[in-house]
Amino acid sequence: MCATFNVDKTTVSKYLSELAEDLDMRDGGDVFPSDKAVILTAARPTACKWGFTRYDKKGVLINARAETVTQKPMFAPSFYARRCAVPANGFYEWDSEKRRRYFVRADGAPLFLCGFYRVENGENRFIVLTKQATSPVSEYHDRIPIIAEEEQAKIYLRDYDYARSILCEPASVLLRLA
Repeated sequence: MCATFNVDKTTVSKYLSELAEDLDMRDGGDVFPSDKAVILTAARPTACKWGFTRYDKKGVLINARAETVTQKPMFAPSFYARRCAVPANGFYEWDSEKRRRYFVRADGAPLFLCGFYRVENGENRFIVLTKQATSPVSEYHDRIPIIAEEEQAKIYLRDYDYARSILCEPASVLLRLA
């Protein structure tokens, strides 16, 4: 997954009342690395900054590979204890000619990007999990975010074994190029 997703105020409105002071949502729009976004956790929705600070302090890590997340010391503890789902309307990939391609659910419903978070210097930060891309994304990029239905996301947040089981499953959410 490239480094941008989109969310509008309507998509996160049921979570915003709790976060009004933590998040300047405006009307929504594109979310870039280091921007704040609404994430859902097992406890409650929260405002969270996108990206873990890199070990060398040069930028942020925004994605983790599903295939290795349980083995990487930087990611495994957070995946085990602090999973999150990120409501989004869609996400972007870039084609070989550097044109942005926007992917959404075929039925128009929100996406729930699976990830995990941690606290760095008193601030919540999250990462989005990715896996091998499937169609139609695979025509533009080799990775795709792990996307859950809303009910699946609720289970993902609370059940570690379930979370591990969906890491490399084929996508159940149908996407289309918008």
